[in-house]
Amino acid sequence: MAPQDRLKPIVKMLSWMPSIILLVLILSFLLYLAMPFIRSIQLGIHDTIIDYTVRLISVVYHSYFPSHLVFNIACLAMLTIFLLHIMSPLHLGYSMVTAYVAGIALYFGGTIITGPLLGIAHWTGGRVPVMPSYGFGIGDFFLAGLLFLLSMSGKTVSLIWMWASSQIPALLAVITAVNILALVSMWIDKKQSMKPEAYRAPEKAFLMYAVLAGGAGVLLGAFFFRHKTKHGGFIASVIVASVAGSFILLGGLIM
Repeated sequence: MAPQDRLKPIVKMLSWMPSIILLVLILSFLLYLAMPFIRSIQLGIHDTIIDYTVRLISVVYHSYFPSHLVFNIACLAMLTIFLLHIMSPLHLGYSMVTAYVAGIALYFGGTIITGPLLGIAHWTGGRVPVMPSYGFGIGDFFLAGLLFLLSMSGKTVSLIWMWASSQIPALLAVITAVNILALVSMWIDKKQSMKPEAYRAPEKAFLMYAVLAGGAGVLLGAFFFRHKTKHGGFIASVIVASVAGSFILLGGLIM
């Protein structure tokens, strides 16, 4: 192995670490979502399914009320930036379009269904909650999908904050480790940059460190080791990714 490649395995490992840490966080989040379901199975699978179905219907129904609009817009923006650093723009675009279309289908499907229910309620003297009506013009397709996308972004971020708040010590330990690894990565990459044809860590790895709330480690390494400080676009991207990552992972602990 050439002298300039001796650090290649370490550089590769440090480049993979953000993806590994992200996978661990995702698994922890999924386990957090599954725990109530697992515990409630002991009470009976039938009641559990009914309970979760009612909750899902409630989430969809209330998604069309434009409450907390500023918060939801901020959540959508931060989620978009966050996801852009962990998945391709094409897949993110497909996901957002799918959610948008689903919002339109759910809104107009729900509006159509509530019509007969209102008729039944009228004859029986009961009362059925109605989906908020925006009409049936072309503009309502845009509005229905947008409100659903905004509201679901806010609900997703709120759920992540609940997960983060349930395990503050572990999450803070992970964030600390991310910053240390980011700092070490910047130091080694600086050493590699002074060797001709040496293996270098991709900038995407540093941006993933930043979006996992490790931006402080990346920026500290940049200015302390005088590495990539002339790359204005890189520094700006790290700052934006840090803001989005801190908002998603740590926002609930601060606000």
